Amino acid sequence: MTLQDTTQTTTAAPKSWREVIKIHPAAELFPLMSEAELRELGEDIKKNGLRYPIILWEGPDGTHYLLDGRNRLDAMESAGISVFDDDGKLRHWSLRGGDPHELAVSLNVHRRHLNVEQRQELLITVIARKPELSNRQIAKKVGVTDKTIAAARAKAEQLRRIPQLEKTVGADGKARKQPAKRKAADKPEHKAPPVKDTALHEFNGHVLRLLQMTSKAKPERFAKTSVNAADLSQLGRFLAEVAGTHRAYAKAAANKIVEEVIGIAAESSAVGP
Repeated sequence: MTLQDTTQTTTAAPKSWREVIKIHPAAELFPLMSEAELRELGEDIKKNGLRYPIILWEGPDGTHYLLDGRNRLDAMESAGISVFDDDGKLRHWSLRGGDPHELAVSLNVHRRHLNVEQRQELLITVIARKPELSNRQIAKKVGVTDKTIAAARAKAEQLRRIPQLEKTVGADGKARKQPAKRKAADKPEHKAPPVKDTALHEFNGHVLRLLQMTSKAKPERFAKTSVNAADLSQLGRFLAEVAGTHRAYAKAAANKIVEEVIGIAAESSAVGP
């Protein structure tokens, strides 16, 4: 779509784009960058220009909402790059229509560094809005494969975020039965994992999410947390102990491998060519 250079205007120069443009809820599905990341992005835009236009979505009443570009606009302002022209009009934007949630996901699902769980959560959000649509139809709208949508649908059904439908509607408007799922008798007996393994799986997920949240972020950003200092210190000590034990396990495992290799080599020498 051709970029346009005019949008909502203001009589006085605004202090920030946030004073002029309303943000659509679909844009809030994605996290904001840290201050350090915004500075880095701002410098890149200064050097190479804006790679992607700011995407606005037009509501039924004609109001324009920001759908994609919060971080780019924040980065530009922090780097001293003019977001508005001399008439107070937003620069470098493109207007889109259609379903805002589908559009927001399609613009970001491949661009951003999202892990598997985050990407699947976004797709579940889209599926839950119109679960009656076929996997292929939803996949085409957001730009992923129908197998990816099928996996997200199965997860959403498991979490009871959407109902289990016998039929879905294709692009031609016809309702068709979903592919039959394997019966329990066809599957090998699956025992529930031990509680400790489930806890470990959850621990892994929480730690990875914390790492993503705190990557390149300064501690001051989280200093106003409602968690008290004693609990934070206890968590820090526990994680330090986990790290020490983890290193010990890794060292023991490595030593065991070395011993096995030496043993194999010794046996080979004894046997001879």
